[in-house]
Amino acid sequence: MINDWLARFSSLFKSEEQPAAFQTPQHISVKFMLLHGTIAIGELTLDNGIWTFCYTEAFKAQDRLAPLIDFSNVDRVYKSHELFPYFAGRIPSLARPQIQRIIKKQNIDDRNTVALLKHFGQRTITTPFELVSL
Repeated sequence: MINDWLARFSSLFKSEEQPAAFQTPQHISVKFMLLHGTIAIGELTLDNGIWTFCYTEAFKAQDRLAPLIDFSNVDRVYKSHELFPYFAGRIPSLARPQIQRIIKKQNIDDRNTVALLKHFGQRTITTPFELVSL
């Protein structure tokens, strides 16, 4: 019963445009740092088509902030061929006209996950964390 309700509720927020339209560049390396104020929470990297997220030692040593729900084990190194949903959610819907104007004006490849994350993923209204490209 709860699963049915969750499925119906979550379907209200799905975007037809995301993330299936994204393409992860296969032959590049890129690094991002997730920050909360002066605390480096974790590092998101892309290397040869594999996304990796791991917490920093500074985050593990502190007791003020809880781990992210999507990454509950602070000692685990998370790996995926696709951008993790937590980070993909930082990219706004590509169907929005104002986003299309920005993409066109800034000449951003709207199928390139890294380009979209670099441009749009730094801050969101849904979390206090900042994602900085290194």
